[in-house]
Amino acid sequence: MGYQDRPRCMHDSGCGAVQSATHLICLAHLEEEDWKDLLSTLAPGSDLDARGVTFSFKRWAELTARLTDRNSDILKFGATIFSETSLPENADFSRAHFYGEASFNNTQFKGDALFSGARFQGDAWFCIKPPGNLKFDGAQFFRESAFTGSETRILADFSNVQFKGSAEFDCLEFAFANFARACFSGLASFRAAYFSSGVSFHGTQFNDDMMFTFVCDANVSFDYAKISRAVRIQIAANTISLHRAQLESPVVLLLRYARVILTDLALSHPLTVASVPRLFNYEGLADLPEDGLSGDPRAWIEGLWGVDVAPLILSDIDLSRCSFDGAYNLDQIRLEGRCTFADTPRGWRIGKGLPPVRLWTSRQVITEEHDWRANPATNRSALARQGWKGDPEYPESPGTAAATLAVIYRQLRKALEDSKNEPGAADFYYGEMEFRRHDPHTPRGERLLLHGYWLLSGYALRATRALGFLLVAMFLTLTLTVGWGLPNETPKQRLTGVVPTKPGEPITLTTNTADPTLTLPYSKRFTEARAEKASEVVVNSVVFRSSGQNLTTPGVWIEMASRISEPLLLGFAAVAARGRVKR
Repeated sequence: MGYQDRPRCMHDSGCGAVQSATHLICLAHLEEEDWKDLLSTLAPGSDLDARGVTFSFKRWAELTARLTDRNSDILKFGATIFSETSLPENADFSRAHFYGEASFNNTQFKGDALFSGARFQGDAWFCIKPPGNLKFDGAQFFRESAFTGSETRILADFSNVQFKGSAEFDCLEFAFANFARACFSGLASFRAAYFSSGVSFHGTQFNDDMMFTFVCDANVSFDYAKISRAVRIQIAANTISLHRAQLESPVVLLLRYARVILTDLALSHPLTVASVPRLFNYEGLADLPEDGLSGDPRAWIEGLWGVDVAPLILSDIDLSRCSFDGAYNLDQIRLEGRCTFADTPRGWRIGKGLPPVRLWTSRQVITEEHDWRANPATNRSALARQGWKGDPEYPESPGTAAATLAVIYRQLRKALEDSKNEPGAADFYYGEMEFRRHDPHTPRGERLLLHGYWLLSGYALRATRALGFLLVAMFLTLTLTVGWGLPNETPKQRLTGVVPTKPGEPITLTTNTADPTLTLPYSKRFTEARAEKASEVVVNSVVFRSSGQNLTTPGVWIEMASRISEPLLLGFAAVAARGRVKR
């Protein structure tokens, strides 16, 4: 059409619009007769160059009436340029057909920019700043389309839009953009984009590559979306939801600040969710500003209900508020980098209860344990509930059963063990044993055994506790041995025999040792010499050996008990230390 070579309007006003095809002035300044002559040359589907033209209400109505197909009542354009054009309030491109290229760069609208149901057969470019909203719902783009430069006050509706070619939304700014149920058959590019009030890809289909690097001060929804190609997505946002999304190829989500919702997510290929410590940037140039976001930039996951997490890879994610109840194949989840969980309460707790003083050992826990321990329905002791943070929305609900918590901890433990993180798995083994102990369906004998296992050594995970009980046991053995185990003195052997009266008869000898006896008064039993002998019994008992000392009958039983209990406690301490340094 030679648009680039067409000169500007020669009207005295110096409007700067492009000249019409038949005169030296623009469409807005044509005399009425010349205007009608020009209209007579137009028909539905004609090309139109209206760069810089300011249309009146009347002339716009006459122009669109001439370009409207009377049979279908559809406005039809050929190759069209509305760059820097000023359109009247009645400008409406709803259901319009553009058979050639369409350019709307810096087009001025008086109200909403209406393109609902429009069809673009050629390439389309948009850089428009309407005072109202931007409406493309139900539109179809058959070739390349590009949108840039909008301001943050605009609400953009692209719901149910069909993008057959590539679609670029680079470097744009919207308040809120709705792409619900849209279909991207070509490249979908959202680089250096910014959304102040959110963006929705609810039910959107992405059938080709995606180039997503944008910032959203509010929520980003991929609920029910379908992603068919392997993609890498970078988003800084307040919330990102993938509820019931379908990921049919490997997807990498690199996130900042976001609360991540993955409930009922359908995974058939690996999904990697990772926190990024640095700001995102556009093509390695300027960093994307995040002025509307604050707090910890690490992404955190809210819940995994209904998700088969076998293909899920989490890296540097905050899991302190993540609910694992309802997830499948938790033993196959991959945790990489620094994935953190919730902690136990810190500090001493004093109050009514047995015992009246509580100090929780430091370990990683899941949020369901916080809910379980803070819930009066499952934990009656007010002292035991102190410091645990339950779900404020369901303060009186039964919560997750102890048996279910034991299973969750067991599966997470196995996942960490499979990744060779034995020390990290220790806390989850502790949690598993805790809820086996608290599970009312565990057999009573097994629960008693678990209570003792917990009390003596923290399930062979608390070396200091086991060593403490070992020292107590050694002191008790020493005290009992000194007081009741050692005899008055070491019994002496007596040799007796019979001398034969006839030659050739054998001599008979008998050795007798007196039974160890203890008759000393209590004031003379606890002496340094007796304590030294008793210490030999204690030290040998720790390594499961007999001291060889002569002991009274109570002393024999004391030594037998110590030879069983003390090596067991020493073994608990060794296992606990090994569990923290095992490679």
